[in-house]
Amino acid sequence: MDALPTGDLGYLAYLLVFAVAAAGCLAGAWRAHRQVSLPGVRLGLTGLLSTSGLWSLCHVGVLLSPGLGLKVAFYEAGLTVGFGTVFAWLWLCSSYSGRALHRRAGVRWAALGIFAAVTLAKLTNRWHGLYFTAEMSTGPFPHLAVEHHVIYWLTSGLSYALAGVGFCMLSEPLRRAQVGGERLAGLFALTALPLGANAVGQATHYLLNLNHEPVGVAAFALGALFVYRERFEGTSQAGIQAKPALILSGDGRLRNYNRAAAKLFPALRGGASQEETLQEETPQKGATRRRLEEALPRLARALDGGGLGEKVTVKEPEKRRGLKENGRRSGKKPPEEDGMLQVTAGGGETRYYRPVESQAGPGAGRLVVLQDLSERVLRRRERASRLEAISDSMPGLAFEFWAGPGGKRSVEFIGKEAEAFLGLSSSPEEFYRRFAERVPEGHREEFLQSVEEAVEGRSAWRHEFPFERPDGERVWLLGSAEPNSESSPEGEEVVFWGTLADITGRKRREQELRESRQELRREKRRAESITENVSEGIYRSTEEEGIVYANSAFIEMFGYRDLQELREAGPEALYVDPGRREELIEKEHRDGRLHQEEVRYRRKDGTVFVGLLSSQQVEEEEEGKTYFDGAITDITERKEERRRRKQTVQRVTDAIVEVDSEWRFTLVNDRAEEFYEKAEDNLLGKNFWDVFSQFEGTRFEEVYREVMQSREPTAIEEQYSGTGEWFEVQVYPNEDGGLAFYFEVVTERKKREEALRERQEKLESLYEATNHLLQAEGPEDLSARLSSLVRQALGHPATTIRLARGGKLVPAHVPGVVQERMPERPSYDVDGDTPAAEAHRSSETRAFEDLSVEFEAMDRGDIRATAYVPMGRYGLISVGSFEAGGIGPFDLRLLEVLGSYAALVLERLKREEELLTAKEEVEQARQESEEARQEAEEAKEEAQEASRLKSALLANMSHEIRTPLTSIIGFAEMLGREAAGLELPEESPLPGYASTIEQSGKRLLETLNGVLNLSKLQAGQMEMEAGPIDLPEQARLAAGELRPDAEEKGIELELETGGGPAVLAEADEGGVQIVIRNLLANAIKYTDEGGVTVRTYREDGDSQEDGQAEKSDQVRKDSWAVLEVEDTGIGMDPEVAEGLFEPFRQASEGLSREYEGTGIGLAVTREAVAQMGGSIEVDTQKGEGTCMTVRLPGAEGGIPTGD
Repeated sequence: MDALPTGDLGYLAYLLVFAVAAAGCLAGAWRAHRQVSLPGVRLGLTGLLSTSGLWSLCHVGVLLSPGLGLKVAFYEAGLTVGFGTVFAWLWLCSSYSGRALHRRAGVRWAALGIFAAVTLAKLTNRWHGLYFTAEMSTGPFPHLAVEHHVIYWLTSGLSYALAGVGFCMLSEPLRRAQVGGERLAGLFALTALPLGANAVGQATHYLLNLNHEPVGVAAFALGALFVYRERFEGTSQAGIQAKPALILSGDGRLRNYNRAAAKLFPALRGGASQEETLQEETPQKGATRRRLEEALPRLARALDGGGLGEKVTVKEPEKRRGLKENGRRSGKKPPEEDGMLQVTAGGGETRYYRPVESQAGPGAGRLVVLQDLSERVLRRRERASRLEAISDSMPGLAFEFWAGPGGKRSVEFIGKEAEAFLGLSSSPEEFYRRFAERVPEGHREEFLQSVEEAVEGRSAWRHEFPFERPDGERVWLLGSAEPNSESSPEGEEVVFWGTLADITGRKRREQELRESRQELRREKRRAESITENVSEGIYRSTEEEGIVYANSAFIEMFGYRDLQELREAGPEALYVDPGRREELIEKEHRDGRLHQEEVRYRRKDGTVFVGLLSSQQVEEEEEGKTYFDGAITDITERKEERRRRKQTVQRVTDAIVEVDSEWRFTLVNDRAEEFYEKAEDNLLGKNFWDVFSQFEGTRFEEVYREVMQSREPTAIEEQYSGTGEWFEVQVYPNEDGGLAFYFEVVTERKKREEALRERQEKLESLYEATNHLLQAEGPEDLSARLSSLVRQALGHPATTIRLARGGKLVPAHVPGVVQERMPERPSYDVDGDTPAAEAHRSSETRAFEDLSVEFEAMDRGDIRATAYVPMGRYGLISVGSFEAGGIGPFDLRLLEVLGSYAALVLERLKREEELLTAKEEVEQARQESEEARQEAEEAKEEAQEASRLKSALLANMSHEIRTPLTSIIGFAEMLGREAAGLELPEESPLPGYASTIEQSGKRLLETLNGVLNLSKLQAGQMEMEAGPIDLPEQARLAAGELRPDAEEKGIELELETGGGPAVLAEADEGGVQIVIRNLLANAIKYTDEGGVTVRTYREDGDSQEDGQAEKSDQVRKDSWAVLEVEDTGIGMDPEVAEGLFEPFRQASEGLSREYEGTGIGLAVTREAVAQMGGSIEVDTQKGEGTCMTVRLPGAEGGIPTGD
């Protein structure tokens, strides 16, 4: 795996461009998803940006992938995703232009078919190669070089044609909306620029030979979002409105309007008559970009009149004090037509419009829609006179309720008192539904039922119910109404006149009364049961009598049977120190109470426990006695737990401090004692702020008090100005209501972080400035830029650049600060003994921290430290510092990186000089490549001819050699039998000669058969017909034939086929016999002691794993039929086994080999197994034996072939 060329500037430039394009598009998709309001436009724009970003991201994967296969996979994925940008663009155009193409099922299926066909052509390119060919190219850096073919250019043409269709869909609405289609067309043309880049990359070496289109598509997608998003929103919002609609900019200028608005306002028609305006395709442009006050002053005044839109601002409670409890507001009510626009139509008819203002889209200005309320205004004026009488004569908000057929209901109030009181718009449309939704869920059904009963019975209505305002406040209302005479007698319509009164105060007083009574009952029950339902010991005592009352927990805590036995023991018996009781009584007389006093008590059995005592002094005036009511909590286990916890805390490396809810110290570990230089005993019980008053007013106090209040853990890292130290403190609330502080001093770590930050700043400054070196026009220019870069980025002004010329290191650039102190800067011989020459020759940096120590006799002026950093073979950077040790190791490392980079730039400048010569060499290489291609064609033809001759030779061998060889073997057998029948002397060689001829002939025949089988298998001429094969039966047949050979050698031949159902393999019977006979013959031949075992079994699961397995290109199976041939023979080294399946290879080769054979059997076996869709693997150890495992595809059911 080759390393990525991260040091190559061109590689980094390509990687940066595609990464920026991907990040920009994905960020733009997120922004479009959040800010574009229209669903169709949002989906199209988000899809366009997302696919563009993923396309660029795939190219990033191409650049970052180390191997050819992964690069091609990323490239194919990018082509697939890139084609999706076309359909995202068409979806955007269709949705924005108001067309329904993107919602039609037929269009969607057609688009899916085109996309699937193109995607299939891309993904199958590796088989047909009509889309592109890819290979690894080495220049200017290792990258994927792509050559596009005919399908690619057809797909590109189709993409641009479809994109052009989308632009045509946009042209009409954009022209009507004055968006500027030519600029959008220019932006659209950006997507065609990568085609030129592709051509340049294919014809020259200036650009890479791959697809550059993601950059152009990304530029277009981002431009469509950020340049035109605002106009997209406004134009779409105005276009979809059927009512008159206008788009205003943020500063109140008229930006756009629809056709209905142009019909309504003559000023928008540029003075033309209505008939002329209706004949035009689009409105005039004269009114746009003017302020609304200049173009439509009456509309501007209506917008400034308040009460716009459906949203009603709910008044603050104090602003509703003028509304009495009965719901009426004193003073003059505002007119219902506030904020309306009165317009005279062409026929002289007066129409009333209410401008409703909303956001046209995120950052797209304001959308003003004119609602025609003419009918509503006329009806309201007609009813006003009727409702005025009701409003003056009845308490509350007067309303008219209308119930019509089909469940239609409406409510209308007089004035805006109801609007201000209820927090709902008084518009009759849907008011009854909105009003009912504000009645809480538990009361809504009862409210609706009361209304329906009054409507059905035409009877009076009276009902009390709660109502929730939009601001969350709940009020109680009393509604009452009577049907009036306008109701139709047939019963289809009913009209009620009534009032709505606020009875919140009355209901609140009733609720408070009920709650106080319930609270009294609860307190009484609590007082009766509290003492028996708590785990603490509750008691009442007096100073003279001792315990007069105790609950069961108190009696059990001290180990007594009952209260009588407890009182008989006396109060002093309860204390370990009886004098402690006197102290507590005295303190309670003084303070009136005791709060969490720790007291050591004694039980009846003599055991001691620690109790936490809290009590209150109570004066009973009726009895004339003073009682002590208190509670005792057994905290013995808590104390023990605290002791164990403290032991654990002492082992923690951090300093730990704990305080209670009143900021008193409760725990200080050893580490904290060392830091504070105070013992724990001197801190326990003291207030934290009294001990460390210097923390008051700091960030520490702010955080500590916030955690104490919120009970949420936090951490703070802050510098304390008192000591200058940095602290890292973790603050946790504990179970006792206090806090636990875990802190450590991190001053050294902060210093390291500051040093690291300074290094990071130098790195960033150096990275930003190195691009400046690429603009150098020559070595001298580079030297000046390099000196300036070292001065600005690293802060070393005394920097001299020396270039290697003519065997000397010549000063190419000497800054002014060096010339002032050392006017003469001589050249150094490259072969001299100066430090600069030594650094240049060795290509290693030479640094001297103190020149006064290193070179006492050398006068360097004010320079106290210096370093010589080589720039490859081109020169070196000489850096001086006016302070000893002023050039640190980190600066040296940065200078070395800078020197390497400068060497690369100088190398580039040198290569540019050699460019003309290189062009001639490239042309010569092209000619040589053409000649090589022709030679390859000729070689191909020769190989085909050789293959034909090989087939003819094999056919001749099969006929011309096998036939006489069969006769020789037959005659040898006959000679052997004849010799056996003759009475020959024992020393006669005739039987031996016959046997030798027969064995040699058979071995030669086996060799010939192996060669022929191997050739047929490799040429695909051996027919393999797959079918269900009984593998155990085939193993038995082969074992039976070869068993005499095993018995002749005196070794065991065992067959293990299991006792279950037959193992069936989907394979060819002849191929299976070849495999079993070859493996079994090999095992017998190489085994002298022990035996050979043949096993067959079924194996379920995945395809075989990696390892020593000899793999074939078959698909994965669910089950396998497995054949194993294991022997205890000589075995072999695992390294030798890797080449065992190659033709004519054996474990022992050469004239000294121990066993006969040609090495063809295993090669034939492997080819046969592979053509049957299986695999073979070998497991062997020298001197221990060998196991050959063959896996063939398993067969389910069927009738096995063979005997």
